[in-house]
Amino acid sequence: MEEQIPKAEKAQLAAAATPQYSDETMKMLVQLMLGEQAEKIQAKQEAKARHLLTKEETRKMVAKFTADRAAAQARCNHTSEDNRFTLIRGQVHNDGMHHPICVRCLKEFPPRRPLGEEIETAVSS
Repeated sequence: MEEQIPKAEKAQLAAAATPQYSDETMKMLVQLMLGEQAEKIQAKQEAKARHLLTKEETRKMVAKFTADRAAAQARCNHTSEDNRFTLIRGQVHNDGMHHPICVRCLKEFPPRRPLGEEIETAVSS
């Protein structure tokens, strides 16, 4: 049979087993724990702010690049400087269509059926 230990004795044994800290020590421990948590929270907030800033900068760069490219394509007449020949080149893809592109402004034109000379110079797969 188990020994019956009175409640008062159990409380006394439990109190003796747990370390006793002064109020000042407990305050210091709580402040230390809160300080570490605050540092972690602050680090997470700073990382999130940096991430959002980077995303916004990337959006701005992409928008500027897109606008610059559209302006360059609008200015381009797709011919050489002396207007002797066109700068539109392309290749026949495996879909059987010729995909033209301007080599100066990189404007892509809609695919079309290739002409005779475009078929002859195409690389076969």
